[in-house]
This record gives sequence, C-alpha cells and structure tokens, in this order.
Amino acid sequence: MRKGATMKNIVTDRHSQIQTFLWETHKDLCHWFDVWHVAKGIKKQLLALSKMAGCEAVLKWSPSITNHIYWSAASSKGNTEECRQKWMSIANHVVNVHEGHGDAFTACLCDELVEEREWLIKGSKAHKELLIIVNSKMLLKDIGNISPIQQTSSLEAYHKVELYFAPKASHFSHKTMKASFTFQCKLKKTASAKERWGATVAHLLPKREGW
Repeated sequence: MRKGATMKNIVTDRHSQIQTFLWETHKDLCHWFDVWHVAKGIKKQLLALSKMAGCEAVLKWSPSITNHIYWSAASSKGNTEECRQKWMSIANHVVNVHEGHGDAFTACLCDELVEEREWLIKGSKAHKELLIIVNSKMLLKDIGNISPIQQTSSLEAYHKVELYFAPKASHFSHKTMKASFTFQCKLKKTASAKERWGATVAHLLPKREGW
C-alpha cells in the first residue's frame, strides 16, 4: 500500500489467500467481498442444479435468486446479520412463504406478483438441493461481508481491456501499449468516432466487431 495513504475499507473477491494476507498484515482494515463474484458462483451452481432430474424448475428462479444477493447486500447497508437473513429468506420465498425469516428480517418486502410463478414444492428434491446451496456454511460465513456499495467492476473491466490489447502470453513495449490505450480513449471521447475513424479502426483492429 502506498506510503502515507489511509485506507479503512478494501473490496476484493473471496480468494482464501487474500483473506489470509489481510488478516495477518492488515487487521485494522474492513475487508468486504465483491458481490459480482459471489453472485457469479451462485449462478453457476444454480445452472448445474437445474440440469438434474427433478430440478428443472430452478432454472426459471436462477435470475431472481442471483438478483436477490445484490439486493440483500445493498439494502442491509453493512449489517451482517440482516444481510445473512435476507439472503436465507429466498429459500422460503421460492416455496411461496413470505414470513418468519428471522428477527432481523421478518417478512418479504415483495409486492403481490402479477404474473404466475412456478413455486417450488417445499421438501421436494429441487427445494432440498437449493437449500444446500443457499445454506452453504462457507457462503453464510462470508455473505455478511459482501460490500453494500463499492464494487470491483470498474477494475475488472480495465483488466479485461488490458488483456485484450496486451495478452499475458505476448510481450509488448510500454510505448506500444500506451499508444493503443490513448488511441482508444480518444475514440470513446468523440461522439462521432465510428463515422470518422471507422475505416482506420477496422484496419487496425480487424478482429473487433461492432465498429
């Protein structure tokens, strides 16, 4: 960390090595987890579950469940137990039970649904398997530390662009990369960039689409 800088909070993914490093060297920092990484992992598990016999209905619930993790973090404003109970309430919500979730979150805030929903049957195979995902010990341990505001999305986007122009397997000089980034930044700042520079960009970046 830069000398002289004061840092109180940090947002990262849930990598165990990062957690260990911060715990051992910066115990004074409040370590938050990026919600996108958590939601991505949950969505992957839900899609795998929906391919199991008798669990196909989970696929339709996948978007709502992943969105629920974002809402749980943002609406709890850093309250660990409230965030945890809001997240766990989804296991009741999918079987059409909207009350009795916990002391910190007693009932769902959802309005009456206009469209018909394919509710899961409580105790069914799909519901039991979903409970395993929702009530995972590791997930419940970390879910209260999901960042309610700050996220790593902008940094992730920067790294994605950086790797596009400078793949790790190839060597590029600093001047070459700087020229490429400068050129792209100027294009985005120009409203009519596509019309004015389209031919040039197509020549320089033949693999790029949508220019």
